[in-house]
Amino acid sequence: MTSKFKEVTASKSSLSMRKLLYGVGVNDAWYNVTCTFNGKVEKCPYYERWQSMLSRCYSLHYLSRKPTYKGCSVIDEWKVFSNFRKWMEKQDWFGKHLDKDLLVVGNKVYSPSTCVFISLSLNNLLLDSKNSRGKYPQGVYWNKGNSKYMARCYNKGRQEFLGYFSCVKQAEIAYCKKKSEVILTESACLPEDQSNLQEALAERVVTLTDRVGYLTLESQ
Repeated sequence: MTSKFKEVTASKSSLSMRKLLYGVGVNDAWYNVTCTFNGKVEKCPYYERWQSMLSRCYSLHYLSRKPTYKGCSVIDEWKVFSNFRKWMEKQDWFGKHLDKDLLVVGNKVYSPSTCVFISLSLNNLLLDSKNSRGKYPQGVYWNKGNSKYMARCYNKGRQEFLGYFSCVKQAEIAYCKKKSEVILTESACLPEDQSNLQEALAERVVTLTDRVGYLTLESQ
């Protein structure tokens, strides 16, 4: 384990006080999932990811802030912490985000067959941000200063400016082309044993390429 968290056997008293997490999650860990290290509370990294996953599906507070997760759920097997941990231990997870809909587009169920850990930069790149981006296509923004559209795309963890354009379609084309380029770069850095992730990213590039072709024809 790479964090400062230490597994300490939980007392019978603390075990008896455990309740279902968000009304569905069973914490069956034999140890306390939090500890104090140099005066700072540390949380088990496996439990932290499990808790975060459950909150996206079953926390009313979270869903009120992130309504795009409404309708999402966790497979019964993963509602038991130890089952999720066993799966996570076999993954390349450190410093990465748990993704549920890259391997299966539109998926709303967290499960071993649909989930994969991806880098934060790749996660930011693939976020849809439908509720916050407004009326324009993803990656396209209106700039009041010069009354033009501009395009931006996540690249290496930051928003890269792609230029100003006179119409929405040209800005979206620039975004789709850059996004395809970044996805291919990210895919090339993946280990060989993540061929399923590489295939999913290749499909995203095909979709973006088709979109560029469609927009180009419409612009003519």
